[in-house]
Amino acid sequence: MIATIRSAGWRKGYRGILPDGVLARVRPDPQRWEGLLSEPDPGVRHFIAEIEGLPVGWLCLGPSRDEDTAPGTGEIYACYVHPEYWRHGVGRALVATALHETGNAAPVILWVLTANHAARRFYETMGFALDGEEREPDHPAAAQEVRYLRPAGRPPV
Repeated sequence: MIATIRSAGWRKGYRGILPDGVLARVRPDPQRWEGLLSEPDPGVRHFIAEIEGLPVGWLCLGPSRDEDTAPGTGEIYACYVHPEYWRHGVGRALVATALHETGNAAPVILWVLTANHAARRFYETMGFALDGEEREPDHPAAAQEVRYLRPAGRPPV
């Protein structure tokens, strides 16, 4: 379920951003995700969005992994919606649910590919703003990323 959502999102969402050869190799790996969910890391939450019982989106939220963030800062590690359900409010519902889990009382960060303008616009509509941090890819198939921050105390979305 997560594997299919994530791989479909990668193949369509990163087309023109990541090399075609990289995207061609993206395939669902259900065993990896089953293990992830059966033995979750402490403090990490997974949210699944369903439409008529069909899983169509997934978001993973946990503590910030960045050393320069304030204690208690959360991080959206991943947010993917199956492309057939883009622009149906699924991503908005997932992010709103994750922010609700923090009580809107903690800052939340996320990293997004610099060239992924659609995702960047989406996160900006959800109250995130660039915080000035960038990072280079940690492997040759990746692309540069920028960090977004949603400060604590922002009104619910």
